[in-house]
Amino acid sequence: MSSSVGIPSHNYHRNVRFTGRPITAKEKDELTEAAKNHQLVITDVDTQNSFMGRPTDPQHVRGAYKIKENLSKLTDAGDEYNVPTVVTMDTYGKGTFKFEKIPETISKRPSRVVCADQNVKDAPSLNQIKEFVSNGGDVLAIEKNNWGFATHRYPDGVLRESFEGVPVKGKAITDMLHEAGVKTAAVYGVVTDMCVEQAVKAFQKAGIKPIVVEDAVKHVKKDVLKAPDNEVFRDVPYLSTEEFINTLKGGLQKVGHA
Repeated sequence: MSSSVGIPSHNYHRNVRFTGRPITAKEKDELTEAAKNHQLVITDVDTQNSFMGRPTDPQHVRGAYKIKENLSKLTDAGDEYNVPTVVTMDTYGKGTFKFEKIPETISKRPSRVVCADQNVKDAPSLNQIKEFVSNGGDVLAIEKNNWGFATHRYPDGVLRESFEGVPVKGKAITDMLHEAGVKTAAVYGVVTDMCVEQAVKAFQKAGIKPIVVEDAVKHVKKDVLKAPDNEVFRDVPYLSTEEFINTLKGGLQKVGHA
């Protein structure tokens, strides 16, 4: 994560084809079906105090406050419709999930923290991931310095990344989600040109279709979602917070959380 100052999205010439694209009506229908059939996960990337909470923090993302309202709406929607939610947090080897999350993205549901305090034994099994996808009642919180979306730490201490083509013996979160039947991941958070991009790439490699919530992401240097010639976001559909929530409303019933 860089502390570089973000810049506004460029106004490219109208003949330049953006990398990402608006979601189609057919894809919205598929998203609704995925939600109904426990094949959708919401993916909240690094919405934490280090990047969004304290302007004096060296890692603070300039302008990230602008997406906080939409982040809050998305978090509430995940709770209200009980959609399985994966949350990542970059700990930099310090801090905790409870300490780092911004208030707008703290779920009302219980959160299971994976590998807190370098504790590899907390890594979930495939059966636990299947239960998580099926029930949707909990939030799977990943402290990424320990164990990430598409990584697995082995007894030799090496962190191998499956989305970069490195042979792996264990299973990455994305691989297990795919085996649990997940077909679609709605992705949002910070920052678009780093960790959000890596999450999208990880889902693609696992065979899960990523969809980006365009008004709930923030870039640092470049708005790669809508820039030409970005291979990761090529043909990745995006939609607004309102569109996503309305899609959930069309296929799911609200649930209560204490």
